Amino acid sequence: LSITTTALGTASDAIETRVGTLSLNVGSGGAYVAEYDALTLSSASVAGVLNLSTGGALTVTSATAGNTSLTAAGATQINSLTSTGNVSLTATGNTAITALSAAGTVDLTITGDAAITSLSAASSVSVTVSGAHTLALGSLSAMNSDSVGQSVTLNVASGTITDGHSEDAAGADGTDITAGSLSITTTALGTASDAIETR
Repeated sequence: LSITTTALGTASDAIETRVGTLSLNVGSGGAYVAEYDALTLSSASVAGVLNLSTGGALTVTSATAGNTSLTAAGATQINSLTSTGNVSLTATGNTAITALSAAGTVDLTITGDAAITSLSAASSVSVTVSGAHTLALGSLSAMNSDSVGQSVTLNVASGTITDGHSEDAAGADGTDITAGSLSITTTALGTASDAIETR
């Protein structure tokens, strides 16, 4: 399904779909979509809000939008997502984020293992991983446009946080977390041979 329009659905009445692949080109009126089961968002250019929910797995191949809210009842893969506002993701299933950039806040709530390769936000970042699961960190940065660090909160109360890089020498594989302030709740943070690098 490919849709081009100035506005798609509303906040109180989303467009219900049952398709495998979706492509969006939507103006400032925003896009509100409720998918019946699994979905691949192959491309999206949304000038306004992007509000997308799925009844199954979600794959975002490439998307650019304003404030973005994603809710997935299954495994989630975000290959490329750029937001000019805030990003909220709620996923029930293992989640992998290759590249996510937001001009505002980022709030992730995940039930399953989570892997973040690259995440940058100009405001605060909050990541909650429920259950006995693992959060693997590549590069997570919360810095505003003036290079002032923002707050990062990682809540993996019943699971562990590991270094998602392949190398284990301190600093050799890059900084895992760059922020102004950092709060972490977890059962284990890094390992003896592979520490979490912060700045």
